[in-house]
Amino acid sequence: MLDDTFILFNLIYASRILTVLIVILIIFYKNLIIRYMIYILFGIIIYLFRNDLDDLDKYKRSIISPSSSKVESIKELEEKMSYFTYVSLLDKYFIIAPMDCKVLEVNKGLRKGDVERVRIVCVDKYDKEFELNLIIKKPKTGFGTLISWFPKIFYKNRIVVNCKVGDEISKGERIGFLRFGGNLEYVFSKSNYMALELKEHYKLGEVIGKI
Repeated sequence: MLDDTFILFNLIYASRILTVLIVILIIFYKNLIIRYMIYILFGIIIYLFRNDLDDLDKYKRSIISPSSSKVESIKELEEKMSYFTYVSLLDKYFIIAPMDCKVLEVNKGLRKGDVERVRIVCVDKYDKEFELNLIIKKPKTGFGTLISWFPKIFYKNRIVVNCKVGDEISKGERIGFLRFGGNLEYVFSKSNYMALELKEHYKLGEVIGKI
C-alpha cells in the first residue's frame, strides 16, 4: 500500500484518466504527434495532482491552512466565522486537518448553486467545533465550464472524503480531495484567533490562526 507522503500518491485520484491516456498511447504509439501529446498530458496530470507538502508548523496551538486556496469572502455567523476560499486549477487539490481533532459528522446537503457539497464537522481537543465544507459549484461561462465538464467524463464525483465519523485525526493528516479544484469553506469559532485576510492566498499547511 502506498504511503500518502509519496510524491505521486495523488495519482490514484486520476487513475481513470491515466488509464485512458495509456490505452491511447499504446494504440497510437507509432504516431509521433499523438505520442508527444500524450507525454505532455501525462506531465500536466502529474503536476496538477502533485503530492508535495511544505513542512508543517508543529507549534501545538497553531491552526494551519486546510487547503492551498484564496479567501474569497469572510462572513460572521453568530458565534462563528465563515471563510469561503477558492482552490484553483493550479493549486494543490488535497485537504488536510487544520488541527488535531475528532470527526463528528460527515454529510451531504446541496445548497443553491452547488453541484457537490460535503460537510465535515470536527471537534478539537479543547471541545471547540469547526467545520470544513468541500464544494463544487455550478460552472459559469467560459473556461470554468470546460473544467467542470471534463472530469464528468471520468468521475461521478470530484469530491473525495478520506475520513469518517469517529476518526481521530492529527494536524496535517489528509481528510479530503478536490479533483481539479473547487471551493472550501472553513467555519471556526470566534474564540479562535484567525489571521485570514480577504483576497489573500494561503499555502497548504501555512499557519492561519491560533487556538
